[in-house]
Amino acid sequence: MFGRGETIVVEQRAVWRDADGNITSEREIATFFVVRDGKVARLVRYDSVEEALQATALDKGDLIEVTGP
Repeated sequence: MFGRGETIVVEQRAVWRDADGNITSEREIATFFVVRDGKVARLVRYDSVEEALQATALDKGDLIEVTGP
């Protein structure tokens, strides 16, 4: 996860399944959030964390280490 101020980018593992539940595709994606007053004010999905960081002016220096489940 990356963040600064109200801007957060979360790297995620996306999995797509067919009607029978079989995995048809999977890859890393990223979602950008703007959080204001404790609520999500904006959300945009990107095909890569690099694309999301570039679009939000965040960089690797904004990494937030996440621990736990």
